Amino acid sequence: MSMKVLIVGAGIAGLSLAAYLKKQGINPVVVEKAPKWKNIGFVLILFPFGMRRLQNLSIAQRVKPQSACLSAFSLLDGTGKPLAKLNLKKLARRYGQTIEVQRNNLHRALQRINRETAIKIGTTITSLRQNANGVTVTLSDGTHETVDIVVGADGIDSSIRRHVLPSERKEYEGLTFWMFWVPRLKPLNEA
Repeated sequence: MSMKVLIVGAGIAGLSLAAYLKKQGINPVVVEKAPKWKNIGFVLILFPFGMRRLQNLSIAQRVKPQSACLSAFSLLDGTGKPLAKLNLKKLARRYGQTIEVQRNNLHRALQRINRETAIKIGTTITSLRQNANGVTVTLSDGTHETVDIVVGADGIDSSIRRHVLPSERKEYEGLTFWMFWVPRLKPLNEA
């Protein structure tokens, strides 16, 4: 008997996990609350370990031609003062390249390799209950699934988190991270 897995969220993490499970002979069911595939986000930075995962899934060759190889990464404060710089050339020589990939391109490649995966778009979890047979999940389309494992890959506003830890709330920790690209390094107040 094969393990039954329900993955909540059909983003990068959910579709990657689904593809890896398929390679192991497990056919997961994926639910995604968005009513249709849409382009969200901008770019992701994939360090060498991430690129190896894409190679394992046989999608690196689809994603890499549309990506940019990074040789350095700088972190600046709000005034443009350098806080840190990471030389990625040394990392590339030892472990492989770090690339910047458009999230949409990676997501589409993951969708393609999951063509045979049961993905329920426009569907979310309305309840879940652990019992002797596993976890019984009620979906917003009125169906029920009894599975061995439920994986929450549904992001910062996770419905799984709300069901499993209903009293937990997101809290702002006082840190904001912005990233943008400029043609040349120059203090922001001079731009």
